[in-house]
Amino acid sequence: RAATGHSAMPGLSPVAAPSAAKQSPSSPASIKSVGVPSNTASSSASSVGRSVNDEQLALVKARMEEYKTAALEAKAAGRTADAISYMKAMKGMEPMLAAADSGLPVEVDSIPPSLTASGASHVGQKKRSRTEEDEAVFARLAEGLNEQIETCQKNGEQYRLVGDVKGASAFDREVSSLQADLDMLNNANRYEEAAPRFHYEEREFSIVRSFPDLGESDADVIVEACHSLPLPAGYKEKDMYVYVVVTFPYPHDDEPSEKTHTVKSGGINPVFQKSFRFSIDRKSRSLARTIKRHPVRMEVFYERGFLKSDQSLGVGSLQIGDLETQAEVHAIVDLMDGRKACGGKIEARARFRQPLTGKDIRKTKHRWLVIDDYVNRKSLKPSIPPPQAAQRVKQTSASSASAPSAASNQPLQSMEVLKHEVQRLEKAISDLKAVKKPVPPLIQQRHQAATERASALESKLRSGGKPFLRAYLAQLKAGVDKEQAHAKQLLQSGDKAGAQNALLYKKLMSNELERWASSSL
Repeated sequence: RAATGHSAMPGLSPVAAPSAAKQSPSSPASIKSVGVPSNTASSSASSVGRSVNDEQLALVKARMEEYKTAALEAKAAGRTADAISYMKAMKGMEPMLAAADSGLPVEVDSIPPSLTASGASHVGQKKRSRTEEDEAVFARLAEGLNEQIETCQKNGEQYRLVGDVKGASAFDREVSSLQADLDMLNNANRYEEAAPRFHYEEREFSIVRSFPDLGESDADVIVEACHSLPLPAGYKEKDMYVYVVVTFPYPHDDEPSEKTHTVKSGGINPVFQKSFRFSIDRKSRSLARTIKRHPVRMEVFYERGFLKSDQSLGVGSLQIGDLETQAEVHAIVDLMDGRKACGGKIEARARFRQPLTGKDIRKTKHRWLVIDDYVNRKSLKPSIPPPQAAQRVKQTSASSASAPSAASNQPLQSMEVLKHEVQRLEKAISDLKAVKKPVPPLIQQRHQAATERASALESKLRSGGKPFLRAYLAQLKAGVDKEQAHAKQLLQSGDKAGAQNALLYKKLMSNELERWASSSL
């Protein structure tokens, strides 16, 4: 039976740094060092006169007895929850005991740590756990990165629409870098690591403003609202039924007009939010001349009642000459009766897809989140495993690869998942180098670890024979079910990115199973 837990997913969990703490003779680290080919390990093994398998078997038996004793003591002390978690951890080690007893290698990192390895005086010692503040930091960082990704995507699309490939590519590279940071952040949160170090800095972007929802021959006039309209004699605010007639100046010899809906009982501040599309010919020389000389005319009317004609409250003129160099003009203008202001204002906007000449480029400043580095997860693990961690130790590495390398102690993995992780990390490194950002050591370590695991697994699949292949396929089937369940759990907790990641792993393993099934074993 093979291990399929997420804690061993290649490229996602950080490579643990060697601990400086003193290791007891029965600790996992000391046993793991025996399994790595070296002169020291060989001399130690020969002097003690026991094989690596015997060491692992003794370690599993001792650790099971330790957890059993702790469970009994917790039960006697009335700590039922602790007793249950210790018993589950002990039961999770039974497959490891069976594997070691059969002479198969065991992944020592999957063995729960000793309850007294760090000098704990009793099994009821409080464990370290994630706090609400930690969760809030991760949520805030993820939100900030997502907003920055969305900003860069929109800006890149604007540059692409105006044909500036170089500007669009710069934003695309920034998106890739931010996405790599977001992936690392999600993985750190998923494995309950500490939040990364980060800082904020001010960045200035050159933004090309355009409106892709408009066609090349469209001019859009939006009547937003009227403000502080004058009340006619004898009228109250509730009696005001107001509408606006918009006249566009092009073509000048046949100016088209449109009418808004009537806002009933809108008082002296009626809101319209009405958009009108007018046709223009951008190639016509008269267009630029017309918009410079003639404004958009907006006349405000109020209804006086049955058998009475509507009366004008005034005319607002929106100057649109700036559309020659800008994509949008937005203004609040006074209502006029001839050359005399009659009180009240009207707010409106006029838009072209792009300016008639050049580009509408504007400088914008942003408070930009920058991820500095990630803290190694291994150094933050508590000495006593939390109950949820103990429940996850229901795995065995009975069929793990035994190639003479650092990856030999890792559990079996899906070959397709390993290839995907190697490609993803290579892309992340390439994107960081493209924007001249330093590659975090953690990404380099994960890339190296994933590459080593893929190489070791490929070698074992070629030389391990049918028993190894059967164990490998059994692990893949179990992994598919586990990823499906994990994706459902993440989705229920609101972690959509984590759920998508789990479903991707499921799909990769399912595809690999199908390929093996279609080939002759």
